[in-house]
Amino acid sequence: MHSDVRLHIAAPAYPPRSVWSLRRVRQDPIGFLQSLAVRGDIVPFSLGRQSAFLLNHPAYIEQVLVSQHETFVKGHAFERAKRLLGNGLLTAERQLHRRRRQVILPAFHREHTDRYGEMMVACAAQLRAEWRRGHLD
Repeated sequence: MHSDVRLHIAAPAYPPRSVWSLRRVRQDPIGFLQSLAVRGDIVPFSLGRQSAFLLNHPAYIEQVLVSQHETFVKGHAFERAKRLLGNGLLTAERQLHRRRRQVILPAFHREHTDRYGEMMVACAAQLRAEWRRGHLD
């Protein structure tokens, strides 16, 4: 962990195997995450029978997603998601994830993302103009 980062692991926000967290996340997902976030930098919680952690510090998120991603596994939920989503970048692990990430990485270069933003603004402006005229094509 980064030495300049304060580490605070909170006590579990919800008891193990709680259905309350499932109800809460369905009713108000943003509120649910916000209620966890105020508890610390790493907050354990459960969704039904599935244990999880909320990482609430950019350095920890960077470690899990980038610098130490091979240390972490995605877990059972992603194994089940493969049935629906296939074994793509989201669900792939380790070497397969690395290969798939390298394939799409050029699309996320800054010059490309700047153009994506420009295209989104142009499309939104066109859609707004069509709404004002009272029809959509």
